[in-house]
Amino acid sequence: MHVVLVTGATLKAVSRSGSGVKVLDLGGFAELAAKGADQFAQSSYEQMGDIRLSAMESLVEISSGHLHNQASRFSAALGRYDLVPEKIMQAASAQLEAASAEAAENAESIYRVLSAQEMAALMECSVPVIYQREAAGEFFSALAPGRRNGKRFPAFLVDDKLDRPLMMRVIEAYREAGVGTTQLWSFLRAPQNEFAGQTAVQMLLGGYAPAYEGMSRSERADAIMDVVDEELSRVRPIVQ
Repeated sequence: MHVVLVTGATLKAVSRSGSGVKVLDLGGFAELAAKGADQFAQSSYEQMGDIRLSAMESLVEISSGHLHNQASRFSAALGRYDLVPEKIMQAASAQLEAASAEAAENAESIYRVLSAQEMAALMECSVPVIYQREAAGEFFSALAPGRRNGKRFPAFLVDDKLDRPLMMRVIEAYREAGVGTTQLWSFLRAPQNEFAGQTAVQMLLGGYAPAYEGMSRSERADAIMDVVDEELSRVRPIVQ
């Protein structure tokens, strides 16, 4: 076993294996430690006089004062980088609040509505193109509740994440059922139990619901259409 022996207030004897040893006062042997453990281990036992290594017992002594001192030094070190526990918690709370605010803002943005002119400007096309795509069943416009004119287009219709083929299936289903786009828009914005509290808009934009995990894209689309058909069975006009 190689042993490094030094003098000093903090460390007097340390084994290379890492186990603790009793502090010994080695007096004039301090210079041996400066030579390194290997050289010291090669020194003759004559230089060690009457010191018996068998008297060095393994031990670990940690006082509460030592722990407090180390904790204070650690906190001081963190403080130099603005990382004291209080500041860490404040920073974490600020980040969570910012993330929540951003999520709320994003949730509101997907339900924005735009005029035909605003849609055209957003897509960098002419207004007639917007109406053509509406007639083709790619887009739909709806009146705000209580209004008789001024239809608006939902902004999520131009979102890159939108499942466009599925959106067209939904629009076509409402047209065939004779249910207006105002009711369609209301349904798309309403949280659904089948979607784990999410809205149809969120699902059309790739939202996750546990019941849809592991489904292929076509299976997922069919499952969403089942929810649409159930809604239509409830709101479609009754033909006398």
